[in-house]
Amino acid sequence: MSVDAIIKVKEAEERAKEMIESAKKEAERIIIEAEEISTKTSSEILDNANKEKVDILSKGEEKGKLLAEPIIKKSQYKAEKIINMTDDDLSEIVNLVVERIVIDNGNS
Repeated sequence: MSVDAIIKVKEAEERAKEMIESAKKEAERIIIEAEEISTKTSSEILDNANKEKVDILSKGEEKGKLLAEPIIKKSQYKAEKIINMTDDDLSEIVNLVVERIVIDNGNS
């Protein structure tokens, strides 16, 4: 084999080594980039899910308050009526209760 052929083979081997190294570096860069994108995408998905969770909980809480409001008002009204009863009203209620007990259980 001539010296020129040996030099050409050697140069071809060097270029092949450089191409392999370049391909390895490019592959490593692509892997790192893919991992960064994956991490970023995962973080975005989690952030979006957490925002949606907070939004759903907030809407549920608002709806619960709206549903509870008339019940609370009605209960407060009834509580005020009981608190503001006069002695005559209480006596009348006691008499009604006693009458029912006596009627239900006979003349005891």
